[in-house]
Amino acid sequence: MGTRRYKPNPKHKSPKGYGSICPDGVHPFTADLLESGEEDGKSIYNVGEGQAFRANNEDGLHWHGFPIPWRDLPPSAAKALIAAGRLTEHDFKKNFRKGR
Repeated sequence: MGTRRYKPNPKHKSPKGYGSICPDGVHPFTADLLESGEEDGKSIYNVGEGQAFRANNEDGLHWHGFPIPWRDLPPSAAKALIAAGRLTEHDFKKNFRKGR
């Protein structure tokens, strides 16, 4: 890792944001989540404070992250996060069922 550079994107912030808005009270995606995340395809996935996140690469070097519903967390990314100790199967199933 070490080559991932976090770049926040204002489009995910209220009140004038669009796309996947980071809800008030939700821990924002941070450089720490980016660095400890699991790559799956062209995205990096991670979890923090009960929220699933995805980061997309903008230009080959910079990444920006945003909250996603648990149902959008790919099974392979969930398995990798469980194996890395960042997520438990129980928490994944609970949040997936709740549709967060």
